[in-house]
Amino acid sequence: MKPPKFLTYVSKRLDDSAKLFVLVAVTVALTSSAIVLSADFVQQRKINELNDLAQRYTAQLRQKIHDQEEQLLNIAGRDDANNFVTFGERAKRLIEENKSYLHIELRDETGVLIAQRESTSAKEVWPFLARQQLPPSVLLSFLRASEQQKIYWAHSYSTTGRSDAEMVVPSRNQKNLWVVRIDVSKWLPPTSGISLPADVQVTYNEHRPESLGPVLTVAVPLELPGNDSHLVFSYATPSTIKFDLTSLTLAILGLTLCVLLIRYALETKKNRLAQETITRQEMALVKQSQLSTMGEVSTALAHELNQPLATIANYVAACEMRMKSQGYEDPVLRDALQNARQQAMRAGEVVQSIRNYLKRKPNVMATVDVKDMLKELEPILMLSAKEHQTQLFIQSEDHLLARIDPALLEQVVLNLSRNGVDAMVDVDPAARKLKINAYTHTSSNGSVWVRIDVEDFGHGVSDEAAASVFESFFTTKAEGMGIGLSLCRSVAESYGGRIRWSNNAAGGATFSLFLPKLLNA
Repeated sequence: MKPPKFLTYVSKRLDDSAKLFVLVAVTVALTSSAIVLSADFVQQRKINELNDLAQRYTAQLRQKIHDQEEQLLNIAGRDDANNFVTFGERAKRLIEENKSYLHIELRDETGVLIAQRESTSAKEVWPFLARQQLPPSVLLSFLRASEQQKIYWAHSYSTTGRSDAEMVVPSRNQKNLWVVRIDVSKWLPPTSGISLPADVQVTYNEHRPESLGPVLTVAVPLELPGNDSHLVFSYATPSTIKFDLTSLTLAILGLTLCVLLIRYALETKKNRLAQETITRQEMALVKQSQLSTMGEVSTALAHELNQPLATIANYVAACEMRMKSQGYEDPVLRDALQNARQQAMRAGEVVQSIRNYLKRKPNVMATVDVKDMLKELEPILMLSAKEHQTQLFIQSEDHLLARIDPALLEQVVLNLSRNGVDAMVDVDPAARKLKINAYTHTSSNGSVWVRIDVEDFGHGVSDEAAASVFESFFTTKAEGMGIGLSLCRSVAESYGGRIRWSNNAAGGATFSLFLPKLLNA
């Protein structure tokens, strides 16, 4: 099964650290979302359940209060209901039958107290004089009930600050009114007689609460005329909020998705690493095949070139002997013939050294004085520099010794120098400079090295080519083979050294060859 395109797109454009960060972020986000969704779902369901309980409870309480209102209207509407004696008996009976009635008063239409009856179970006694005049909170409902001939409700406060509800009941076709003070605690469980779960608590508020406090709280109005009282329902403790099966399922699904994403990322990384390993092995096989082919070619070239080079050297030697036997003395010609013979022999040694290297034969070790080696190479380097209109500067410390195959060391320096000259082809001839500097370098760990810097003033190494500079068969030249720098690095490492490069601040690049310095020569 092919992975989604967006995952493939992200996978190709992020490194391992970024992918791990994204994976962790996705995991945390998905898990958090699952938990939050589960918690929100449970909370909303709990609120809905609480609201249903509150509505059912309040509806039953409203019906109970409505029945009491009808009973009081019937009693107050009788002809003898406003008789002083009859009122007392009926008020006493009502208080005995309904424990929520604390106090019943009979007043005329102006609010003047005619008679009253107090419940024997009332916790507070109302002094007679204290209720001669109705308090303003009750008087407004009293006047409305008298005017509209319907029940109105109000709040009243005792001398200690206790608040209770008061029901004002008009007597039909009469000018008197009944005022019934009610203990609102009887409207709350368990004394209300209405069932409610034990983990739900109810409180009475005179007005709608401005703030419900805890999240799981519901306020329901009692809808009593003239009264804005509410019942507030809430869970007794927050511990009642628990994750149910649906919440657990959501959390498990979120975690499962996270695990699948992690597994997919690991599998993708594993497949990518396997593919990279296969690619590297294929490239190594190709390079090994190419090197093997080069070894065979170098063997054939060495065989074919050694004989012509030896013949050239012999002809030059014969010329030297002929000049000597004939007594012809020309210093310039003599030096030219001597140099020609030495270069022919050197060419044969270079071919043989490269052949041995490619054939992986044991390294040839010799003590090389770098200053002398550079002096021998100077004519060849000078010819190449003049051909490319380049200024050549060579500088070296004295007694700078290293153990290496002389022919291979010369070839490394020549390769680096040719690359430097080629890098300045597009530069103004007046600015073309090639600097070769050999000196002692001490690293931070105390190791002492022979260091040969080859500095050019070209365009430097581009970012695209930086990672592949020393790779075999990699080249930026139209006619290059891509084995020069690879050979240089391999030679340096095979003799315990290394080669590094850096772009110069003023332009161009510097390639540095490091070889262990021979201290006790």
